[in-house]
Amino acid sequence: MKILVTKFRSPMMAWGVETMENERPTADFPLKSHVAGLLGAALGIERRDVESLSKLFGDFDYACRYDGEGSPQRLIDFHTALRFKDTQAGAKRGIHRLTFLDRADPNFMHRKRWNKIAGQSISKRHYIVDATYTVLLHLHEKHFPLEEVVDSLNSPTYVLFFGRKCCLPSRPLFDAVIEADTFLEAMAATEPSRGLVWCEEPEGAVERLMVKDVPEFNSARTYLTRAVYKHVM
Repeated sequence: MKILVTKFRSPMMAWGVETMENERPTADFPLKSHVAGLLGAALGIERRDVESLSKLFGDFDYACRYDGEGSPQRLIDFHTALRFKDTQAGAKRGIHRLTFLDRADPNFMHRKRWNKIAGQSISKRHYIVDATYTVLLHLHEKHFPLEEVVDSLNSPTYVLFFGRKCCLPSRPLFDAVIEADTFLEAMAATEPSRGLVWCEEPEGAVERLMVKDVPEFNSARTYLTRAVYKHVM
């Protein structure tokens, strides 16, 4: 079968999973929903175009390998931000926009204090750092031909990023198109030919994981669970 080889490389990545209050964790590897989002952005599919996104998600299988030594390295950013509000009335209506306060205003300190109390947002955002992933795609080509996907990766419609807008790729995503019978065989043929691999092939796996990465397209941000198998090459 034809397999599209892509490389995800960046100083920072954030493969978002379920959040816990102000904690913003990341998965160890890009899940299928993340890969589908990147492909959709490259192809120019709008987020509101649920029908096209659903077709895209069902039109490929994938496997992923972490190309570094050991496990992916993480960074936690203690993230603080202020959401400034123009007026209390505006705040009640949910209107949030940046207000430049005039220090000459006699009420400057009162306004500054009110803005901080009303608008402070604190979170812990997790990132994968200094990582490269080999992501293999087998396209069924029912809706999206291989050539179209390759062209879109080389010349994406929208800016591509790995989870958050600050996480930009440090190299083009497209790497090659190869022939192989299985994803594991294709991984062995793709440099560096070692690392942690996650795919749906159970034979030889060291661990079975349950991941939530199957979007319910009739609902906002809800996902179904599927099994993924971890291999060590």
